[in-house]
Amino acid sequence: MRRLCFTYEASWLESYNGVQDAHVLENFIWDCEQFLIADHILNEADCVFHCSTFFVGYAKLWWHNLINDRVQRMGPMPVNRWEELKEALNKQFLPSKSEWKA
Repeated sequence: MRRLCFTYEASWLESYNGVQDAHVLENFIWDCEQFLIADHILNEADCVFHCSTFFVGYAKLWWHNLINDRVQRMGPMPVNRWEELKEALNKQFLPSKSEWKA
């Protein structure tokens, strides 16, 4: 059995609640990537798992529904690549370009 061990202090990584703000989402993704690099998490599925544990509120509900829907259609591990998770986050939570603020 594989043990999950966080060797890097991730308390600085703030959770993501699903707010539709481009800057908040981009910062969350950037922070996740920095956390993964610092903790030497290289496996794609592990990247998805670790970062999805920081979803709260609406983002957690969205993730739960996305996974359940895809498991029914595709079987186990429906989202197992980091790029696929980022794409799904952007599709769901990134505001349209007309709503972006500089």
